[in-house]
Amino acid sequence: MFTKIKFNLPLHFTSIYLAFLGCAIFVQQFLPSYLRYASIEAVSYAMDDGWCDPKKDGIGTHCFGDFYYPLTFVSLDDPWRGVVNPYPPISLLLYKPFSLIAELSVPRVALSLFLLALLICLVFPVLHLRFVAKEISASVFAILLLVTLLCAPALMSLDRGNNQLLLTPFLYLFIRNCLLQNPKNVLLYGFFCVLLKPQMVILAILIYQIVGLKKTFKWLIVVTIIYALSFLIYFRSFPLNIFYWLYRVLTFQDYAGRGVLMPVNVSISSDIDVLLNIANLEISRNYVKLFVYLLMAGFSYLLLKHLKKRSYMHNFILILFYPLLFTGTAFHYYLCLLYAPFIYHFAAQIQSRRIGTVKLVADQEVKSPTLSSPLPSFTFLVFAVTAFIPWGIPWSALFPSLRDRGWDVIGINWIFAQYALLIFAAVMIFHSPKSKIGLIKGKAKS
Repeated sequence: MFTKIKFNLPLHFTSIYLAFLGCAIFVQQFLPSYLRYASIEAVSYAMDDGWCDPKKDGIGTHCFGDFYYPLTFVSLDDPWRGVVNPYPPISLLLYKPFSLIAELSVPRVALSLFLLALLICLVFPVLHLRFVAKEISASVFAILLLVTLLCAPALMSLDRGNNQLLLTPFLYLFIRNCLLQNPKNVLLYGFFCVLLKPQMVILAILIYQIVGLKKTFKWLIVVTIIYALSFLIYFRSFPLNIFYWLYRVLTFQDYAGRGVLMPVNVSISSDIDVLLNIANLEISRNYVKLFVYLLMAGFSYLLLKHLKKRSYMHNFILILFYPLLFTGTAFHYYLCLLYAPFIYHFAAQIQSRRIGTVKLVADQEVKSPTLSSPLPSFTFLVFAVTAFIPWGIPWSALFPSLRDRGWDVIGINWIFAQYALLIFAAVMIFHSPKSKIGLIKGKAKS
């Protein structure tokens, strides 16, 4: 007679994830060759992505379009006028050295340096945890590095040459200093996040939890002033360029096509449009937006209602849902935003001797279980398996009849990832903390 075994899903989260990751790697050894498709297209985007001469500037037929596209307008007097460009000035400024290198030498040199910068930003958290903070062992470092390098949103960002990964070190350092209750560094790294991505101003909610209303208000004023002054980088079009930029940011929310699966758009409006497309129904985009705004209002109410009772990590995850779900355009590589909590959850589970912030994350879960609770853990696992693992199996591989569709090359997993993200967010916002979190200030390196 077999002994009855009680399976604990939260405890086995990492084992299950690694098992699925192994399956994905195994499958990739056969299917692309057998069915003759490019697996990276199923993970990311079409290889022939434009904005360069691939024979001179790219690799093979691939151009890393999100890198070369900003180079077409970064040196203009007003890079927002007449150009689809939602980037703020500081983000554009980062492209200027690469633009200069591309002009003075071979464009591929500039591309290689940019991709190297993205790769360094990607692995920064695990390198910091291992060699600076010394909070993880060599074996845990190896596992986290493997998971990091095979994280699908990160692979997409690299494949597209997108600057999303530049945000990774600052988001990691932001939540790290939140855990350590280091207000000065929280304000500093939050500031850097906003300079790179304006939507990160939503971090002010977590800043308020740590430093209070008065300091948060001062921080917002400073951020606003410096943000406005940053447009002086393009002084010949200042201050009108501020309004052109605002216009581009607002109109970019309608940039993605409605109800299409490629490029992947993980926002709630896209979730609704996909269902409407399947049902062959036509509803005005304004009605969809109104519904999303109502959902955002309800989400905000629940977030603020229990803000002080939740752990910093719980609130951090909830805040990151805003740019992912409540904007009109949130491409799949935006999921890199969730990398920091993902990697911390991994480390807290598999590190045997916990110290520093890894211990703080584990202690928070003991005091007020969130991702270690059964339902949040299950929904997080489903989301991680569908969104973070590079399955690389396109619709056309299993359904040849879809080869003539515009989205046939995108991976099947992404449609499940879209709705898994939505369900995960719903579970996290309705998950009630058991007790108020009261943390002792950490002593680890920030």
